[in-house]
Amino acid sequence: SLGALLAALTDGAPGPLAPLLDRLRTPDPDARPDAAEVAAELERRAGVPVAEPEPEPVPEPTRTVVTPAPVVRRTPLAALGLLLSKKPGAE
Repeated sequence: SLGALLAALTDGAPGPLAPLLDRLRTPDPDARPDAAEVAAELERRAGVPVAEPEPEPVPEPTRTVVTPAPVVRRTPLAALGLLLSKKPGAE
């Protein structure tokens, strides 16, 4: 397992993060530390403060331009076609 490989690399001597890693590997999810606890422990061990995450930028609303529908015009050929399609006396 990964734990066995890590133990072999460290000559079996637990490092300063061993208690935290043991808590993270606990089978019971409720007993595991949350992200804030892990960050606080790592900050304490490293001696470097963890920066707060920056808020997501709010996108500016985009302006939608509505174009009017084109005006449908009959061309002279279309008008001629309409006139020719109507037969005189057929109403």
